[in-house]
Amino acid sequence: MTIQDLIGAVVALMDDTPTFIHGNKGWQNLEVDEIKDDVVILDEPVTSNDDYRKSGLLEENYTLIIYFFTKSELDYTPAQHKPLIEAMRTRRRDFINRLSDYSIDGQKQIRAISGIRTVDLINVFDVNYTGVMLSITITPFNFLPHC
Repeated sequence: MTIQDLIGAVVALMDDTPTFIHGNKGWQNLEVDEIKDDVVILDEPVTSNDDYRKSGLLEENYTLIIYFFTKSELDYTPAQHKPLIEAMRTRRRDFINRLSDYSIDGQKQIRAISGIRTVDLINVFDVNYTGVMLSITITPFNFLPHC
């Protein structure tokens, strides 16, 4: 399972399932033009800082940028943006909790989550989304043979 698939699977478990997309900035801008609901965007390219163990195990540590957005309007006041941002912070917290517990056939998929940083964003993209940008480092378990 790729990290993109894993993130998409966790998003699909969220309440009032938001639309999940991933791609570079140009692709994101085209995709969100058609979306009217909440959206979760995995920014690409995806990067990882990997650790090689003497056992042959390669541990991948993905540092990801994930956006949690809801629709806003260009003329919204700061008071109107505030509850939208708080709602997306709640959605981000739900995502992190679901990610940390995510299992396939009873096997947890995430070994560690670290480096969590959140930035509030207002009126992003041409269609005006408001929400948060999450920077997070995720270390999945490596289930590949390593000897």
